Parts: sequence; C-alpha cells; structure tokens
Amino acid sequence: ARDINDLGDELRMLNLEMSSKVRKHTQHLSHKTRSLEILYDISSSLNRSRNLEELLDSFLDTCMDLVDARAVAVRLLNGSGQLRLIASRGLDPQVVERERLMPVNACLCGNVAMHGGVHIQKGTSECSKVLGQTFLTNDCQELVVVPLKYREEIIGVYNLILDKPSSDLGDEARDLFISIGRHLALALEKTRLDENARRLAIIEERHMMGNELHDSLAQSIVSMRLHIKMLGEMLFRKDIHNAQHEVRRLHTSVEEAHTSLRELLTNFRSRMD
Repeated sequence: ARDINDLGDELRMLNLEMSSKVRKHTQHLSHKTRSLEILYDISSSLNRSRNLEELLDSFLDTCMDLVDARAVAVRLLNGSGQLRLIASRGLDPQVVERERLMPVNACLCGNVAMHGGVHIQKGTSECSKVLGQTFLTNDCQELVVVPLKYREEIIGVYNLILDKPSSDLGDEARDLFISIGRHLALALEKTRLDENARRLAIIEERHMMGNELHDSLAQSIVSMRLHIKMLGEMLFRKDIHNAQHEVRRLHTSVEEAHTSLRELLTNFRSRMD
C-alpha cells in the first residue's frame, strides 16, 4: 500500500511538472505569436506608406497600438554628430522642441546611436537632467532605446516609453525591438532612395528640356534679334524696300520658332512608358 501511495505521489508530481512545462511552452509560443503579429503589422504599415511623412505616421500609430506604448519617437543621425528628432507621438510639444537636435554624447540615445545595442532604462530621470526640464509629467516604467540599423550601419534610433515592463512581451522582447528597428531603417532608407531617384529624374528631365530649348527655340530667338536689329537700322536709313524684305524674313523666323515650340510642347505632354 505504501509503494502504491508513493507511486501515486510520484505520478502526481510528474503530472504537475508536465503541466508546468506545457504552460511555459504555451506562454512562450503565445509570446512568439504575438511578436510575429507585431512584426507583420508593422511591416504591412511601412509597406503601405507612399512618402516619408506617411511612413512615420503609420509607424508611430501602429507601434503605440501594438506595443502599448505611451509615447514613441524616431531620431536620425546627421553629419554633424547630432541626433535629429524627425517624428514623435505622445511627447509634450516643449520637450519635442528642446529635443529637436541633440549631441550624440549627451544622452543614452546618442550612446546607442554610436555603439548599438538595445538599452532599457528605468524611468526618465536621466533624460530630465540632460534636458534641463521634466521629460514626463508622470514618469513611465521603462524607456527603451533601439538602434535603427541598415546593412549593419546605424542610421538613428527609436524610443519607446512604456508604462508596463518590456518583459511582458516575452523573453525575446529585445529581439523583437531589434527586428522592428531593422524594418523601420529599411523603410526609411528605401524612402530616401526613392526620393533621390525622383529628384534625379526631375533634374534629368530639366536638362533634356533645356537642351531641346537651346537647340531649337533659343537659336531661333537669337536669329530674330539679329533681324530686328537689321530692320531697325534699315528703317533709320528709310530703306523701305530692304526693310520689307527683312520683315518677311522676321515673319518666317517667328513661324519657325512657333512651330518648334508647338513640337516641344507636344513631345513633353506625351505620356512616358
């Protein structure tokens, strides 16, 4: 009877241990699923954006909703060793204005921008010291600073201000934050490259228009200026016969210029492939 009771106790212990392991694995899978959902939603919102402003607005709104953040901010490095605040949501306007440009050696954000790694800070008291004023009226639980990496190069950081511990997102919260940062950095770089491509296309079209105008209309106008000068001299000498001949030549030049201009307008109105 004792052996049977001991065996029963051992079976109960094994059952409890198994249940505990199942709960842990279930919780782990739940966090994994949640992380994948967050990444999918953020990727989708970034891919739907058509310009930088829409991209940042979409990221801020989606990130605040999915991560349950009180505030989110995005900062990019410039060539002067500063972090430029390009977008934020949930921050006081005075704080936004004071943090528009910050040296990289002044705060935690700059440290992350220079050396990488996800840093999680308890509260924002250090930010208030750097800023010289209260960063948040009601302090938060955590301030998360994540690098924006594009091809292993850090182009900036983003901040999450959380009222709940980031550990609520699971043990792999840091990996999730890094993945979000990589997605955002890729979208920002793609937007920049698209903007440069559009700018180059406009410049190329302007050069083409300038060359066309120079080769056709500009030369016709120069020719007309010479005819007008000669016509003025003939009228001054009262050489009516030659003046009438010059007027006919001038009329021909005007017609040629008008034809060239109409051809140019027709070509530039054509829809490109």
